[in-house]
Amino acid sequence: MAVKLVNENGSAMLYVYQQMVCFELCIHMFLYLKNEGVERYQNLITALVVLLLIFNIGIFGQGLVDESDKLTRELSQCSWIDKPTWFKKSLRLMMMTAIHKPLQIKPVGLFVINMQNVSRIIQAAYSYFNVMRTVKDK
Repeated sequence: MAVKLVNENGSAMLYVYQQMVCFELCIHMFLYLKNEGVERYQNLITALVVLLLIFNIGIFGQGLVDESDKLTRELSQCSWIDKPTWFKKSLRLMMMTAIHKPLQIKPVGLFVINMQNVSRIIQAAYSYFNVMRTVKDK
């Protein structure tokens, strides 16, 4: 139920947050190269804090995906043959739900928040940084 609430009510916020984090990482990497002295290290520390924040969200999302997979495995290995009919029906319903709707946080339905997504955000930030550096050098 909580995952459904996050997907329905918080997905747009998470989507915007991830876009902002990507942009912020790009800007701080660029400023790190541009500035000198204390400002340079301030940008490095800020970029590291932003990375920690996005890693925390990614780890939470990955944990949710992993637990959903674990639940599906446990349900499929459940001893159901000698159980009452009500148990078999309940187990079948839970299996169908777990297989067709795994627990995932999907901002705006576009992507799943997990560690692979964190990797994509970092790759995008680095790509934007390279574009900014190339434009600056010309």
